[in-house]
Amino acid sequence: MKDSLDVQVRAMEEAAKLAKRRRQALKRFQRSDEGGVILEWLREKFGVDLCCFQFQNMEEKRGYDPLDAMRRDAHREMHLFLSRAQEDEDREEGEEL
Repeated sequence: MKDSLDVQVRAMEEAAKLAKRRRQALKRFQRSDEGGVILEWLREKFGVDLCCFQFQNMEEKRGYDPLDAMRRDAHREMHLFLSRAQEDEDREEGEEL
């Protein structure tokens, strides 16, 4: 019983360390000069402003691929997450002034 609790405690500690590293990496991204450039590249590369559900053959309106829609949605989610995080960072810096 004690061994399983030790394993759970170690797993929780590892999860906390991982979350801390992720927050630190996100803050480095937010504060870097390249953050905006990376967001712009992601927007252009993955077309995050396009509709997720697109037909492969637009004239005949057929050939819809659900896996492509899933990928576009995932790319959009990541772009929105990073851009929202950067907006939050900018807002917090403005409040400190």
